[in-house]
Amino acid sequence: MKIKVLFLTLCILFFSCQLKDKRTVTLPFSEISNFNPESHTPQNILFQGTLFEGLFGYAYDFLSIGGLKVIPVLAEAWKNSPDGRVWYFYIHKKRYWSNGDRVKAKDFERAFKFFCSPEQKINIEETGLAIISNAYNVKKGLLSKDELGVKAVNDFTLKIVLEKPDFDLAYRLTTTGTFPLHYSMTQNSSTRWNPSNLICNGPYIIRSFIPKKECVLEKNPYYKTTRRIAERIILKLEPCGILEFKKGLVDAVWIKTPEQLKEVLEDKTLKRFLFSELLDLSFFGYKIIKKGDSLLNNIKFRQALAMSINREELVKKLFPNTAETALSIWPRRSYLGKKTKFFSFNIKKAKRLLVESGFVLKKDLPDLKFFTTEENLKIAEFLVQQWKTNLGLEIKIIKKNQEEIESILSKKEDLPCGFCFVSGSMDYFSPVDLLKNMEDIISMEIDDILINTLNEYKIKLSKIKNNLKGKNIYDWEELNNLKEQLKIKADSIKKEPNKKWKRVLPLPERMQNIFDTFFEKWKNSKTLKEKVEIWQKTATELLEQEKDIYSYQISSEKYKSLQRIFYDLKEEGWSGSLSLAIKMIRILQEESLIVPLFHKRIFYLKKPYVSGLMIYKFSNELEFFNFRYLKIKR
Repeated sequence: MKIKVLFLTLCILFFSCQLKDKRTVTLPFSEISNFNPESHTPQNILFQGTLFEGLFGYAYDFLSIGGLKVIPVLAEAWKNSPDGRVWYFYIHKKRYWSNGDRVKAKDFERAFKFFCSPEQKINIEETGLAIISNAYNVKKGLLSKDELGVKAVNDFTLKIVLEKPDFDLAYRLTTTGTFPLHYSMTQNSSTRWNPSNLICNGPYIIRSFIPKKECVLEKNPYYKTTRRIAERIILKLEPCGILEFKKGLVDAVWIKTPEQLKEVLEDKTLKRFLFSELLDLSFFGYKIIKKGDSLLNNIKFRQALAMSINREELVKKLFPNTAETALSIWPRRSYLGKKTKFFSFNIKKAKRLLVESGFVLKKDLPDLKFFTTEENLKIAEFLVQQWKTNLGLEIKIIKKNQEEIESILSKKEDLPCGFCFVSGSMDYFSPVDLLKNMEDIISMEIDDILINTLNEYKIKLSKIKNNLKGKNIYDWEELNNLKEQLKIKADSIKKEPNKKWKRVLPLPERMQNIFDTFFEKWKNSKTLKEKVEIWQKTATELLEQEKDIYSYQISSEKYKSLQRIFYDLKEEGWSGSLSLAIKMIRILQEESLIVPLFHKRIFYLKKPYVSGLMIYKFSNELEFFNFRYLKIKR
């Protein structure tokens, strides 16, 4: 009898293991160093729809931008005030944390306040948090987190008050910063993001984590779903290629090079598992990094450069079958791409524009350089050769490492006029993100004019950080005098006609509010260290306001008109943003300061029994995400 029972037990264990293996999927994933969901990190992507879920999330939609649509997840219902500033969200009552606790409105309030606090590294501009009332002032430390416009009315009703009207708030509530957090997650800062301590409300929890090797996810036992999703997901954090796919070590793998694609296309068996998608939420091109007083300051010269590039030849030569030529920041077949097409190849027009720009002889050409990494060297060589062949221009190539390139793009280096390879992408579904970072062009004109002022500002800022003033009330006389001077200077800004832009401009009342808020904090502080830190923060903020006043006063009408369209777009709802975005993209592309060259096409191999894989396109890094739809059918 005992032998029969033992045999039966072994059979049950064997078949349960077989079943578990059949419901397990193994996928490649970027290296995760920790589980703090900072912006633009693999763990931030893993949080979205896999470990955590918010009021809204993403579902697959072939016809939509990025192949995604926004759907309600924890939000069962919602309503808003007639002016679009006050929202009430009614949360599903049967949604649970991975420890069995019920998800409540207080968990959202706690999370919003946590991620808006100055100590957290999440950029609120890249989340829906930025639009919440007082979010910026809380992030800067000007206001306490309790003054953030979010409140749990009861266990399952969340109230959100916005800084400005938004009738499409759902699109902003899909990112990591807007997910709920369990009470325990906001307590111990040293172990908060330890994988063994994560309490999740998404479809999966972390079962094990071996840095640089693998992260094992298992289905959250308290997660309610009617979908027959995978029981277990093994994320391989080490490089995986075609060989691992052939051996059955992974169920999907990215094809990253033309050589790998050629290998797959020549293999009849592998070719059956090949899938492809266009990265429509991003583009790749070059950027003019400094205009100065050179020919680069001439729009016709810049347009001549942009129109003298044969993009078809570029793609054919460097990215055969793996990219699509770009005549706009949006793909040619997309609605936005058709409406904003500008960068056609036209040597005759390019030469005419070159002459009209005032360029006559080679000696007229300033010392221009193309800064590039080794990875993008061939692209730089192609562009430089095109400009030499088609326009007779000589431009030098200077190799830099990635860190140096990032320093160039962030304007930390004082460099000669030239170019740099760039990419632009959406961060999430917001109207401004339709510009794919092209809005950087708006600030380029001001940055050139302000170069000396910015250097002076950096020196002043450095002095403030090393200054130990603020220990007594007399030190505040200096800041009070500065504040009064700035109020007088800022008086002219009151006449700015665009109310949306005016909200963020340095108006006199804003200066007074900054001073009063910090001074009140200073009076209530108990240690000399706190008093000095508050004084330094006040001085820094007033100095920032001074720079913004000067920027506004010296800016051209062209710059101001661009800012007005930008802030109109920024405050527009998602559903009504396309016409404004098209207008803005056309203007920015015409400037030819950031010039798109191509859109990448991605390829991957996937086993036929795996379905529901979704691709994260809000980044240039390849990742699968939102595993709430991942199914296995062997």
